[in-house]
Amino acid sequence: DNPMVEWMRQNRRCIQISEFRRTVLFKSMWEEEKQLIRELGIQCMLPLQDEESLAGIVLLASKKKGKSYGYDDLNFLESVSSIASIAVRNSRLYEKACEEARRDYLTGVANRRYFYEVLEQCCDSEAYDFGSLVMIDVDDFKLYNQLYGTEAGDGALKRIAEMIRGEVGEKGIVARYSGKVFTILLPGVTESEAEALTGRISDLVREMNKASGENAMKVLTVSCGIALGVCPIHDFHELIEHADTAVYYAKKAGKNRTVIYKEGNGGERPSELS
Repeated sequence: DNPMVEWMRQNRRCIQISEFRRTVLFKSMWEEEKQLIRELGIQCMLPLQDEESLAGIVLLASKKKGKSYGYDDLNFLESVSSIASIAVRNSRLYEKACEEARRDYLTGVANRRYFYEVLEQCCDSEAYDFGSLVMIDVDDFKLYNQLYGTEAGDGALKRIAEMIRGEVGEKGIVARYSGKVFTILLPGVTESEAEALTGRISDLVREMNKASGENAMKVLTVSCGIALGVCPIHDFHELIEHADTAVYYAKKAGKNRTVIYKEGNGGERPSELS
């Protein structure tokens, strides 16, 4: 809502400050803003456009030896503005493409490829002394799809992803590892903290369909596996295997529970989630 921004939105061209001072928008600026323009010696401004939107404004100070901007200068700056605007637009398109390449198309969480990239970077860094890797497998999801159809199954995966992301927040990164399996990387989070997290997620998933009475024939649950890694980790695939082994024992013990992987006992420490 700044008057300078509003003028650029309306006019989309270079303008000298001497001309801008004669506008109603300049007069509506705060005195502190006007003072800042004077202190910085701003003499000219030009827009950077991203298609129909205004991406930014370039503010130019006085020319050398105090010369003013002339007609040729303004024409040159118009060309600069057009070229720079194309660069800004291309950078945004590139960033959008990169973001889409990192996201799972259905659930909106990170995809497996991007999860591997982040996990490898985290394991190689010395930013954390340890971290937990959580694997969450939706129980009997194939049966759920057979009973209610793939559309209902897709909807359930979306809601589960939202629940996981809501519980994890800024503490880690959530990814869809495979069709019905999600992974969570939690740098600096202990096993017990990760176990408490999976407990909350499990409760939310079990209650997912009960509120509306939908799909009461088959209420979804999740089996969770947790593996602790001490950084730096030389092979993050081994950490994933440990979490996957813990999920296997959670399924073997009756599903709907969390197992923490322990070296030497195959992760045999099931704790049923009430």
